[in-house]
Amino acid sequence: MSSIAIVGRVGSFSVRIINILDKIERVCDTFEQIQLLLRIFNGDLQAVFQKGLNLIKDQAIKDSSLNNVISLDGIRNALLTFQINIPRIMTELACNAFNGRLLNTIASLSKGKDSRLLIFMPTPSIKGVPNPIFLTNTGLKIKVSRGIYAKVALYFGYDSFRGRFFGVGSIPGLSKNEIKYPYQLFRMDYHDLHNGQHKNDAAYWEDNDYHFHILSKRKK
Repeated sequence: MSSIAIVGRVGSFSVRIINILDKIERVCDTFEQIQLLLRIFNGDLQAVFQKGLNLIKDQAIKDSSLNNVISLDGIRNALLTFQINIPRIMTELACNAFNGRLLNTIASLSKGKDSRLLIFMPTPSIKGVPNPIFLTNTGLKIKVSRGIYAKVALYFGYDSFRGRFFGVGSIPGLSKNEIKYPYQLFRMDYHDLHNGQHKNDAAYWEDNDYHFHILSKRKK
């Protein structure tokens, strides 16, 4: 092999290594920011979350389970359960850091000004209660990587995600299709317990009246 070919191969290999290291850095940056976001949930984010609950009061009137979970006692119990489980959530996300869901989430947050980190809001558990999808901006931002920030939005609805209390995910843009099919990293549900882990779960566990899903791959 000629010296030129060897140099070419070394150069190509170096580029691949740089790309891998850059991806790792972006994963670590985003992971740290999500961890920070969850740990400050008793600050600005919780205030925004509480304000967002006003937008689902009509649903709660028609669904006693949802009404209970967003009552003062329900929110207190849910947030306490969530805070206790943050270490496990972050551990499970770290153990599955390079699954397709997390990489897709980070890639989607790097798309530009229309990308959003999503805070998934509570949804009704009863099928007959309307559960329309809509977003509201929070005014908060999260660092994705060097010089790249994504806005944080509240995500309401999603017909097949019933009985959800909370979750975190993202969308790359604001088109109807992108909003309809978000990337969801994890969620905390309050509806009836499942019979074990789902096929799309990297991890699943139960605590108190809630259960948690760490998602591994998206359906669509």
